[in-house]
Amino acid sequence: MNTTFSRFRLRSVAAVVASALAATAAWAVEPFTVRDIRVEGLQRVE
Repeated sequence: MNTTFSRFRLRSVAAVVASALAATAAWAVEPFTVRDIRVEGLQRVE
């Protein structure tokens, strides 16, 4: 039973660390604006 709790605790800590790293990486992306959209060839857009 102790090893199950230990694995759960390790996975929980890893999930928290991964979430924190993902959150900081999201702030590092610079905003952008789409200025032009081109559709070339025979394509359908619904």
